[in-house]
Amino acid sequence: MWKKKKLAARSLDHLQDAADAIADDLRAEVSGRLKDAFGRANDAYDRTRGRAMDAAESANGFVRDKALMLVGIAAGTALLTGLLMGGRRHASAAEHPTSVGL
Repeated sequence: MWKKKKLAARSLDHLQDAADAIADDLRAEVSGRLKDAFGRANDAYDRTRGRAMDAAESANGFVRDKALMLVGIAAGTALLTGLLMGGRRHASAAEHPTSVGL
């Protein structure tokens, strides 16, 4: 009976060793894959950030170079919108009894 227990204990030790070896291999593989994935994600982030910075610099340059033109366009748009939305609305106090003359 002792021989069977010893044999079972040795078999259990061998199984434990094999399971530990498999777990170590899996940990190493997963760790390697995670490092690769983090590296690719970092590269993608750097590329995207670079493109966004380039676009922001481009927009800044356009606004800086065309500032007067953009102000003129905004003023013209405001004037046109004002005219289209009602034109002149200057009424005297006599025409509007609720208005208070200052």
